[in-house]
Amino acid sequence: MVRDQIIEYIKLIFEEQGITDIPELDGDLRLVGFNSRGFVNLIVKLEDCYDIEFDDDDLELALYPTVDAITKLVEGYIN
Repeated sequence: MVRDQIIEYIKLIFEEQGITDIPELDGDLRLVGFNSRGFVNLIVKLEDCYDIEFDDDDLELALYPTVDAITKLVEGYIN
């Protein structure tokens, strides 16, 4: 499932940043420390995983600040 994969990648990105106490990921990711660098890292992982390429217009965390918003974005590319 796309949503589960996104959550796993976000957790991995937090761990790579040295954050071991992973926050709840239900709301705005920016409020729990997810930043634009993490978002770009996530985008790269998702492009590799699903063999897709995001449009430049979609590469802004402010447009997709939640797991659900990112899930819808990815599903739009793979469907």
